[in-house]
Amino acid sequence: MPDRPPSDPYKSATSLGTRLRLRRFRLVLRMIDQAIGDHGRCRILDLGGTERYWRLMAPMLGDRPVEITLVNLTDHGHPPSPDAWPPVKLVIGDITTMAPGAIPAELIHSNSVIEHVIGWAQREQFARAVREGAESYYIQTPNYWFPYELHFRTWFYHWLSPSARAHLLTKKRRGFFKQSSSFGSAMEVVETIDLLDKRQMRALFPDSVITTEQLGPLAKSLMAVRYRNQADTKALLHSRL
Repeated sequence: MPDRPPSDPYKSATSLGTRLRLRRFRLVLRMIDQAIGDHGRCRILDLGGTERYWRLMAPMLGDRPVEITLVNLTDHGHPPSPDAWPPVKLVIGDITTMAPGAIPAELIHSNSVIEHVIGWAQREQFARAVREGAESYYIQTPNYWFPYELHFRTWFYHWLSPSARAHLLTKKRRGFFKQSSSFGSAMEVVETIDLLDKRQMRALFPDSVITTEQLGPLAKSLMAVRYRNQADTKALLHSRL
């Protein structure tokens, strides 16, 4: 049977993934509105983000005065469109090597990226760049303790050993990843994703409030959120949507 192409997380406007992204964005929107109230605009620095994500959010953004800068290691062959809304530009680079504030922003945003930053020392550098780079930040990541692994679309997959995960990937496509031709190439894929739990997020972002995205009784995602200080952040999180 021919290998199917990976599923497109933005293809369906009614898929569960899209609906959850839109629901999470309501919190980001409140942070944007707070920044606009304080500064008259909101410059957003999106670490590892894509233009397609912001196109999905455009109807919610409306005509708010926002500017979005994506920081990525590559443009993945899709540079931002210069005339689309919201205005998005791309900076090729590594946020961990940039000076704090090198790209001015009122809000730093990152959606499902930090789990791809491998190694604790690298994650600490990423988190430090976030904490020092703007007054407010929103960092989302899938929760290690949620039983369904969303990258590989397999139940309990991330709770197996790396060797077991690689072995399973040599048998068939899983989620966004095609079937690997060898155990070694499967290990290379498996090692690009390492999910975090709440304790790790608290250690990386000690000046934030860690909140969860619930899917029924389970915490599907973790979000490290900071707006000004912890008191203002808690007030923001408890404000009416």
